[in-house]
Amino acid sequence: MDRREKTEFILEQVEFCIERGDFTQAGILSRKISTKYFAQKEVSDLKLKFYDQQIQLAKQEDKYLDVCKHYKAVYDTPSVVEDPDKLKRVRAPIQFMRKILIPKGDRYSRGSYIILS
Repeated sequence: MDRREKTEFILEQVEFCIERGDFTQAGILSRKISTKYFAQKEVSDLKLKFYDQQIQLAKQEDKYLDVCKHYKAVYDTPSVVEDPDKLKRVRAPIQFMRKILIPKGDRYSRGSYIILS
């Protein structure tokens, strides 16, 4: 198996765990994927799928700063930047999350400022 196939397989396992409601196992499986692999342009589809799953997991655990980080990673994807529709769909949640996190406290406001800048 090449690296792309392995990543697709793990992403399918994570998706299955999310559908079953086993978020702990989904988190464990998703950590087996190195985010450095997503720096390659030809795997941007896998990157978007991975971060979509990460956003779902972070929302489930009420980790809104992580949700912001994941949306930022999607926002920085070249295929999203090139498509105005995708860019608009990603930008709206980032701005919304920023409004939510700023009142949460100093740590969140500084973190969201750094992430979203």
